[in-house]
Amino acid sequence: MGRLSVAASVRDWVSSSDTEEAAAIAEHASTSGYASLWSALRGEAGLRSRAGKSRRAASQVVSALVLENDPCVTGDESIREMADTLLAIARDDDRPEIRSVALRVAAEVLTVRWRTKLQNYNSGLPKDAASLIAAAAAGRYPWEEADLVDEDERDARAAVIDALDLVASTESPEIANSIARRVATACEKVKEFLGADGTRGSIGARGFAIHSEVVSEAVKTAIGLLVLSVSSGGLRLPVAGVMPQLILSTSVILGAAECGGDADVFRDCRRLLSGIAHAAPLLPEGLISVGRGVRESVRGLEDRDEDKRSRDEVLAILKGVTVVAESIASGKTGTGSTKHHCMFNAAAHALVSQLEPPSNIVASTARGDPALDLLADPSAAASAPQLAEIATARIRALQATISVVPAEDRQPRKTLRKDGHAWERKSLESTKTDAVSRRPLIIELIDENEPMADVDNDEALDEETEVMSLATGVAMIAAAYCRGTELHGAGGLPKWSSNEASAAGRSLLGLMFDNNANGGADESRGFGDAIRDCLARCLGEAAAYLAFSLAIEPEPRWGGLAGSRDDRESRPPAPDLPPNLPKLLAKPTTESAFVASVRLRWLIESSGYPSLGRAVNSENQDASAMISRIVPCVLRAMDHTSSAVRREGCAALVALISATNRTELRWHGAALLDAACSTLSGSTAEVFGAAAAAHTRAAVAVCADDPRDPGLMSALEAMIQAASSRNHEVAVAKAWVLEFPTLLSALKLGAAAHLGRLFPPLLAWLHARDDATAIGAASCLELLCMMTWPRVPNHAASIWSDIARAYTEADARGGGQTTQLFRTTLERLAAIVQLASGEKFEEVWRAACIEPIPAQLAPLISFLENLPGRDGVSNEWHMQA
Repeated sequence: MGRLSVAASVRDWVSSSDTEEAAAIAEHASTSGYASLWSALRGEAGLRSRAGKSRRAASQVVSALVLENDPCVTGDESIREMADTLLAIARDDDRPEIRSVALRVAAEVLTVRWRTKLQNYNSGLPKDAASLIAAAAAGRYPWEEADLVDEDERDARAAVIDALDLVASTESPEIANSIARRVATACEKVKEFLGADGTRGSIGARGFAIHSEVVSEAVKTAIGLLVLSVSSGGLRLPVAGVMPQLILSTSVILGAAECGGDADVFRDCRRLLSGIAHAAPLLPEGLISVGRGVRESVRGLEDRDEDKRSRDEVLAILKGVTVVAESIASGKTGTGSTKHHCMFNAAAHALVSQLEPPSNIVASTARGDPALDLLADPSAAASAPQLAEIATARIRALQATISVVPAEDRQPRKTLRKDGHAWERKSLESTKTDAVSRRPLIIELIDENEPMADVDNDEALDEETEVMSLATGVAMIAAAYCRGTELHGAGGLPKWSSNEASAAGRSLLGLMFDNNANGGADESRGFGDAIRDCLARCLGEAAAYLAFSLAIEPEPRWGGLAGSRDDRESRPPAPDLPPNLPKLLAKPTTESAFVASVRLRWLIESSGYPSLGRAVNSENQDASAMISRIVPCVLRAMDHTSSAVRREGCAALVALISATNRTELRWHGAALLDAACSTLSGSTAEVFGAAAAAHTRAAVAVCADDPRDPGLMSALEAMIQAASSRNHEVAVAKAWVLEFPTLLSALKLGAAAHLGRLFPPLLAWLHARDDATAIGAASCLELLCMMTWPRVPNHAASIWSDIARAYTEADARGGGQTTQLFRTTLERLAAIVQLASGEKFEEVWRAACIEPIPAQLAPLISFLENLPGRDGVSNEWHMQA
C-alpha cells in the first residue's frame, strides 16, 4: 500500500469501528510511508472522531508505528504535533479509556522525541514535559477514587513517569522544583489583581484573563505532579519539599481567581489545595510536609496588615490554608504522627499570636479614655473594619488548623503545681531573646507526668517563649473578639472586632472544647456546660498573664514618696509568671491592659456559675483557689490609671459576683469594696455607671444581711454623694437610677434616715429630658417610698408638686408608649405615697384641685380619688365615698 493509499485508508478507517480493518491497516502501515499517515491521524476526521473503539485502535496504531519503526522517518515536527494532539485528547476527552490510551501514547511519542533530541534542562522544564504532566491531572485522582483507577490509567501514568526520566531523574526533586517555580511565577503575575472590588472589579477581571491560560496550565501541571507522585507511592517525583511553596502560591492564585471571576482557575486551585491535603497521607512524610507548609505560610503573615495590597494577600493565603486544613480534617488521615501534630500546633500558635489586637487600633477605638484619645489615629480607626475581616479569616483558619489536632490535645491541661507555678517543657535559661515574637501570647504547658514527644529541634514548638497552652490561647482569642454583655458602656462588641469575627470566635470554641457537639455560634444562648468548664480552667491558667498585663509599673508616686493610692486596703497577691518569662514579654501598656481587661470580663461572664467555682487546677485545691487567682486581676483592672480599663474592671467584678457565691467572694470582701469605692469616687461620667454597678452589687454580695452593715451604709453614702454633687450629669443620672434599686433592696428601712438627701435629686430627675432617667427616677421613688413607708408622711407635702408636674408634662416625652409607661409609673408612685401618708398627702393633692387643673392631670386625680382611704384612728382601710 502506497503512502497516499495508506493515508486514505486510515482516514476512512478512523471514522469506522471495524477492528479487523484497523488491524490490517496497522500491518500495512508498518511497512509503508508515514508522513501522510501522521497528517491523517491528527486531523478532525482522525483522532477527534467520536467512535471510541476506533480512536483507541488508532492510538494503538500510532503506538506501534512509534515503538516498532524508525521515528526519524516521520520527522521531529510530526512527532511534536502528534504529541500535542494526543495530549489534547488526554486532557479534554470525557471517556476515561480514551484519555488513558491517549496519555500513554503521548508519553511514548515524547519518549521517542526526547531520546533523539537532547533536552536542555538547565533552562527549565520543557514545555512538552509540562504539558504531559498537566495531562495526567485529567484522570481520576488516586486519593479520591483509588478503587476506580483502572489498569490502563495506572499504566499510562507509569509511562509518563518513565518518559520524564529522560528529562530529569524522577527520583530527585528537580521536576517538582521546576513545577513549583512555574506556579510561583504564575502567582506573581496575578498577585496584583487581589482585592479587585468596586471600580477595580472589571479591571481585575480583564487583567486576570490576560494571564488566565498560563496560570491555569501551571495549576494543572501541579495537580498532575501530585497525581503522578501518589501513583508511584511517593518514590518518584517526590513533592514533599515543594508543598509549602505550592500551598502559598496556589492560595494567592485562588484569591486572585476569585477576585478576577475566573471560575475554572478557582476550581482548579481548590482541587490542588484539597488534593495536597488528601494525598498527604499517601506520601512519605506527606502530612509533615503539609503541616510544615501550613506553618510556614502562616508564619509569613506576621506584620503584613499595613497596606491594602498586603491585607489582600494575607486574606488569600488564609483562605488557602483554611481549605488545606479543612480537607485534612475531613479526610481519613488516621491519627498521624507526633511531628505532624506538632506542625499544626505550631501553625495554630502562630495564628493565635497574630490575632492579638493591634495597639494602634485599640487606642483609636477605645471609648471614654482621654489618655488613649491622645494616641488615637483616625486612619487606624478607619482601617478597623478591614483588619476585623482579616481577623475573621485568621480565626477561621485557626479553627480549620485545630480541627487537625486530636480532640484530646484541644482540652485545657492541669498546669499548676502545689506552689502555683506552671510546669514547663523546657528550661527558660536557654531562651534566646531574639526568638521572641512581636506579641508572644501562649505557652504550651504540660502535666507533671506527661511524656515528652520525640521531635526534631527544628520542628519543635518554641515553647520557651510561650505564655499559656493552646487551649487557653484559643479562649483568649475568643475573649478578645466575641460579643459580651453590655454594662454602661463596658462589654458589648469590641470596636476592633465585627459580628463575623464574634460568630467565628464562638464557633472556634465549639470546635475546641465541645467538638461541635452543641455548637457555639449562637449568641442568643450561652455556651454549654462543657465549654463553660473549659473556659473557667483556661481563665485560671491565663490569670498570671492577665495580671502581668494589668500591672501598673511603676506605681504612682510623687517626689519619691508614697502617693495617696498607697493608703488603700491591702490587695491579695496576684499570680506570677515563671521568673524569667516577664523579661521576654513586652512591657505592659495601656492598650495591652485594656485588651486584658476585656478578656478578663468576657471569660468570667462566659464561664459563669457554677463552672468558675468548681474549676480547680489540681487535686489538692478547693473551689476558692480559682477565685483567689481571679480576684487580684479584677482589682488590678479597677485600680488601673486608664479609665477604659477601670470601666472594664468594674464590669468584670459585676460578672464575678454573678459567677460565684457569697462565701467564695467574702474572703476578698474588704479589698473588693475598697477598690469599688475608690473607682466610684474618682470616676468620670463614662466610668460612673460601671463603677456604681460594681460598688452596689459588691456591697450586697460581701456584706451581711443586716441593713445597718457598715459596708452597705458606706455604699449608700457614696451613692448619695454622687447624686448630690453630680446630678446635672446626664450619664451619671441615667446610671444612678438603674443601679440604686439593687442597694436599696438590701438596705430596706435602713435608708429612711437619708430620705432628706435622697428625695431632692430623685424628684429633680423626674423632669430630666432623658426619658430613661425620668422613668428610672420614678421607679426609684416608688421603691424608696415602699421600703421606708413609715417615714414617708413627713415628706408627702414636698412630693406632690413634682409628681403633678411630671405627670402633666409627660406628653412631651418621646412617644405614646414612653408617655404611657411614665404616667403608669407615676400613678404607682402616687398610690404608694397616698397609702403610706394618708390624710397628709390627700390634703395636698385635694388642695390643688380647688384651682383649675390641667386636663393632663385629671386622670391622676381620678386615680387617687379611687384609692382606698385609711382611718387614722383604727388604721383600717376603706373605700373613698
